[in-house]
Amino acid sequence: MFTVLNSQYSFDSKYLECVSKNMKKLQPFGDVPKKLTLQLRRSFVATRTFSQALVEGKKVLSKILKIPPKDKCVEALTKMTSCPACQGLPAIRPCSSYCHNVMKGCLAYHAELSDSWDKFVDSLIAVGERLIGPFNIEAVVEPIDIKISDAIMNFQESGYEVTQKVFQDCGQPRLGKRQSGGFGYGQQSSLGDRPAKPTTAAGTNLDILVNEIVAKVKRYQRITGHVFLTSSASNP
Repeated sequence: MFTVLNSQYSFDSKYLECVSKNMKKLQPFGDVPKKLTLQLRRSFVATRTFSQALVEGKKVLSKILKIPPKDKCVEALTKMTSCPACQGLPAIRPCSSYCHNVMKGCLAYHAELSDSWDKFVDSLIAVGERLIGPFNIEAVVEPIDIKISDAIMNFQESGYEVTQKVFQDCGQPRLGKRQSGGFGYGQQSSLGDRPAKPTTAAGTNLDILVNEIVAKVKRYQRITGHVFLTSSASNP
């Protein structure tokens, strides 16, 4: 960018190395690179964390669902479901308190994981809500061309002052053949006229996807009330 704004000069590799060192100090693009780097980093980290948590959660549930019921559980379930039929009363169902006590005994080992699972789900939901909000990677990446344009415009606006400071530290370069196509000080880049990409009323695609996942996770947050009941029912 520096060479484009000063296309009337000729720069060798040694001079450009000096320019590079000065750019870190002068920050001609303003705070745009720093803000953009921070936004991208936290968005990528949040997205990766959410994805990895879903994968690990699936692995844990898969292992839990494969835990076979204890012999006493099988005996209690058989007694609860079959005794009325053996007595010629198949339509009679066990009372809720009896059913609850039997299932509580069957899920005694599973219930020990309940608190840890609930904490995991709470953390997963918290990360998901951040992805819907300020950490949405799509919302950060889509207008990146506008942010780059802002950085270029900052450089153009301060181009003369930056150039003079560079000349003071690196020396006066020799004049060369002027190249066409340079922006020049004070000119605006055409990138600044690009509109931001529109999103739907429901948000970006990531918003919709994460909302659906969070809604399903909340539905099954109580592990002993849903997942483990399914486990016992599928292993009679």
